[in-house]
Amino acid sequence: VSKSYLSALFGIAVDEGLIDSIDDKVSKYLDDFDGTGYENVKIKNLLQMSSGIEFNEDYADPGSDINRFARATARGSSFRDFAKTLKNGREQGTYNHYVSLDTQVLGMILESVTDMPLREYLYKRIWSKIGTESEAYYIADNTGTDMALGGLNASLRDFAKFGHMLLLDGIWEGSNQKYSSYVDLIKNLNAYGLQFWTICARPQSNCEESIVSTIGFDGQYIMIDFERNIVVVRASLYAPIQNLSQDRKMKLNPNNLSQSNWIATVPNAIGASMRNESPNISAFYSLILDSIN
Repeated sequence: VSKSYLSALFGIAVDEGLIDSIDDKVSKYLDDFDGTGYENVKIKNLLQMSSGIEFNEDYADPGSDINRFARATARGSSFRDFAKTLKNGREQGTYNHYVSLDTQVLGMILESVTDMPLREYLYKRIWSKIGTESEAYYIADNTGTDMALGGLNASLRDFAKFGHMLLLDGIWEGSNQKYSSYVDLIKNLNAYGLQFWTICARPQSNCEESIVSTIGFDGQYIMIDFERNIVVVRASLYAPIQNLSQDRKMKLNPNNLSQSNWIATVPNAIGASMRNESPNISAFYSLILDSIN
């Protein structure tokens, strides 16, 4: 979900002329990334998850890069410093490979060109414009940098308003500003692109009908059905494991797990294996369609 918000903010930044071209390289905006794996990666390939960066995002593998990232940041390393350690694994733009740090680098570029924290740009360009009811907040590292790759926390209703904004071609009430060209790109996605997903509207239908969706780490969805004029939000948590209290509210102290009542969920937990751990989101959406027809 956070990645999709970041993508929308990037579309706004391009429209405002803050980004010259999505064909620009990372090092044009982040000169401290010279000599890193990201130096020559183009922005468009970050948006499409085809950066060529070598990265293992297997949460079930304790030695994976995504788990190394979690441990490093929990111990005080910055998102920026970790991103600089990553190397190229293949030619960029030739292969779709999910790398969450690609989104974090995009967030760093946004902070550079807007000269403000990501949370402030989000508030000024989206949050304050779409009638949100509650405040949102990002998880941040020890330098105060917002976690663009998956750290945005907000209420279900406010997530729905983001989906509604996109459903209206990127326009909000009381504003003449419209980002229909960007939303058109989202509408025409195939599988994955621009930090959004497409999913089948019906299970076992050869995906003749598809919808656009954000997909969060623990089963959160903002589903946007442009054909039927529907927005559905699913805010959920997969079955927790190592939950000492069975409380659905997360209390996690990375430095002292004995003070934590909630450590992980499935299917994204290390070594977790449970039946029916991942929902069939197409079946879920199909039930919604059946209920309103």
